Amino acid sequence: MDKKINKMKTEIKQQNNFYIAVTALCLIALGTDLSGILTSAYSDPHAANFVNGFILGLFIVVEVFVIIKFVKNQKALKDEATLKRLYNEYHDERSQQINAMAGQKSLEATILVAVAAGLIVCYFSLEAFLGMLAVVFVAGATRKFYKVYYNRTYSAE
Repeated sequence: MDKKINKMKTEIKQQNNFYIAVTALCLIALGTDLSGILTSAYSDPHAANFVNGFILGLFIVVEVFVIIKFVKNQKALKDEATLKRLYNEYHDERSQQINAMAGQKSLEATILVAVAAGLIVCYFSLEAFLGMLAVVFVAGATRKFYKVYYNRTYSAE
């Protein structure tokens, strides 16, 4: 069981390092947003204020989430029973299969919604349509890449 606990500690430390990196990036992006560099590209002050508020709100929510997860991880590192429970939760094969299936179906649904939104928005804005089209192509290419990668990695061929 010590190997499992050590493995879980390593995973939690990696998560915490990721959270620290996300916090640093968000603070840099927030500083850039508050400096006015991003909103100076907008000629309409209402659009600039909307974008500024959206970015500010987004980064505040991300920071709160990161802080909560970081604190939970720090507490878990000090408690062996919590580490065992987390290890069992993270490495449960049934949960992993459910998450994989949910991820696959949600990606398919997201692509369909993006296609539908692109068909609707194409009548109003070419730029928005091209953005939606790019999202569909990137999501499809990413899915195909990982499908090929995992087939080569885990199949007996």
